[in-house]
Amino acid sequence: MTAKIYYADSSARAGRSGLDKLSDLFDRAGGGEIFRPGDRVAVKVHFGEEGNTGYLKPAFARRLVAKLRELGARPFLTDSNTLYRGGRHRTAAHLQTARRHGFTEENIGAPIVIADRFLEEKGLAIGGRPVRVAEAVRSADSLLVITHATGHVAFGYGGAVKNISMGLASPAGKQVMHSDLKPVVKKGKCVGCGTCIRYCPVSAIVFDRAGKAVIDREKCIGCGECIAVCPEGAIPVIWKGESERMAEKSAAYARAVLEGKMDRALYLNFLLDITPDCDCCDWTEPPFVPDQGILASRDILAVDQASIDLIRKAPLIPGATAVAKRVRVSNKRVTEKIAGQYCCLPRLPDKFKTLFGVDLEPFLAAAELAGLGTRNYRLVKVG
Repeated sequence: MTAKIYYADSSARAGRSGLDKLSDLFDRAGGGEIFRPGDRVAVKVHFGEEGNTGYLKPAFARRLVAKLRELGARPFLTDSNTLYRGGRHRTAAHLQTARRHGFTEENIGAPIVIADRFLEEKGLAIGGRPVRVAEAVRSADSLLVITHATGHVAFGYGGAVKNISMGLASPAGKQVMHSDLKPVVKKGKCVGCGTCIRYCPVSAIVFDRAGKAVIDREKCIGCGECIAVCPEGAIPVIWKGESERMAEKSAAYARAVLEGKMDRALYLNFLLDITPDCDCCDWTEPPFVPDQGILASRDILAVDQASIDLIRKAPLIPGATAVAKRVRVSNKRVTEKIAGQYCCLPRLPDKFKTLFGVDLEPFLAAAELAGLGTRNYRLVKVG
């Protein structure tokens, strides 16, 4: 089976804006067939963490909501509360963050619903724990998933599968997915700045007598915040076999979210401002590759596979601070080129593995095994 991926590049001109292309992508990918008059459509978005400036612009959601309303559907924008402490950890604060970032019913044309009630999926369990997903989405008639494709400290790549699995799981479910990620501090690199201690949501990190950070593995919930915020790279991801377990759990949660909606969902991946960290971070680093455009498909796995392939093939942006800071290559000359911000940067064969230390193959393979879709696709250009 080969999935169709409708694709529009990031170019624009008078009378033909990116929003016009987005409308065409929605139509060509089958929006008119998926979303029916009277449908309650859950529009999964990410409102962006307080302090982050890289999240998708509200204008994209506003255009898509208008398209849904033209079809007679009843859309609402939604996301679930986070596991870590931040501007989206509690419902009231989450709504306030959404409003500050321009996601209001007045601006978008649809209600904003924070998913804080969860349903147990019968017959599904991970490690003896039931799978619980957002009630607001499971009770909706159809699903429109708007994803900002980025790098990610634990997954390597943050795409549509992660957007609905981690993004629509209960807090306990989020912890289950992260539970195999148990970072440790490299004492030789730790400078005792305390950044990891300030960001840890469960106070699992303290200083030892030498002034070095130490992580209590019993308290650690595996959220990965310390890995993302350490300015010295002293807390690397220790994978070994953990990526396979994390991949399986993420795929299982995505499958639970899509139960009964496999044919009633549309996925739009935005390969714009492709930053090294996801929009959950309360900061935004510059993109590490140029904008690649917008992809639309009815197949969630195919649209993620195509997004990954486009990012892998894209050239690195000269001078990107994330590249200089994160690169993990054995070739010293290449490292020096990147750190020196030369214009002739190499086309790394696998940016995700090189820059983030994560192999994406287990995540893609687990999603395919869970029946989320196909990895075979054909790009259809929309001008």
